[in-house]
Amino acid sequence: MRKAIVVGSGFGGLAAAIRLQAMGVQTTLLEARDRPGGRAYVYQQDGYTFDAGPTVITDPSSLEELFELTGRKMADYVELLPITPFYRLLWEDGTAFDYVNDQPELDRQIMALNPADVEGYRRFLEYSQAVFEEGYLKLGHVAFLDIGSMIRSAPQLAKLQAWRSVYSMVSKFVKNEHLRQALSFHTLLVGGSPFASSSIYALIHALERKWGVWFPRGGTGALVQGLARLFTDMGGEMRLGAPVTEILTQGERVTGVRTRGGETLNAD
Repeated sequence: MRKAIVVGSGFGGLAAAIRLQAMGVQTTLLEARDRPGGRAYVYQQDGYTFDAGPTVITDPSSLEELFELTGRKMADYVELLPITPFYRLLWEDGTAFDYVNDQPELDRQIMALNPADVEGYRRFLEYSQAVFEEGYLKLGHVAFLDIGSMIRSAPQLAKLQAWRSVYSMVSKFVKNEHLRQALSFHTLLVGGSPFASSSIYALIHALERKWGVWFPRGGTGALVQGLARLFTDMGGEMRLGAPVTEILTQGERVTGVRTRGGETLNAD
């Protein structure tokens, strides 16, 4: 049987390891820390649990696809709960805005902020859906492993004005400052500034309107544990506290890794 090694047990590492194991490749997952999760690490203190990284799911279909590859049901490993409102935004002047997936309710709230922005929001939603189509559905699966693939995508990105910040694009459509912030804050979820991050992130709005916003029962850590259990149930091996210090090569081919403890693991 072919063997593979995956370094790091964040969501990307877990998903890659599960896919490899589902393909019949005996996979070992190495994690430097004391528990899986990577950026989705969980801290526990005084009886409380804190998600250190991501907190919500906006594309549950990608998780469902992962479980389908293994022939197992996601419901047996983790439960996703729909959230409504998606977000509640509060400002120091007392203004509140519930970001919901209910168009009449959104219209009512926008009308209260600035009646002219109701039509502006509809035009922004059309723009967001166009970015979603190009940036997520069409380009989301492009690996961009070479300069050629990046150049081929340039016309689409230029058409969508991806060089502009998401805040500046939102500001083209709506004028109320609170609403501008409500429609552009999503980059904060990935550690980016709405004033500097590409307007490609405007796609998140359409993505959330399409699939909703979900929360794993028990927090993000419960989702991590569910994916880790899925991997080991399939016969995969997970090693915690095993930081990789060197990737071994022979010519232009990777042959294995060496851990901080001096152990060498070989792979195909």
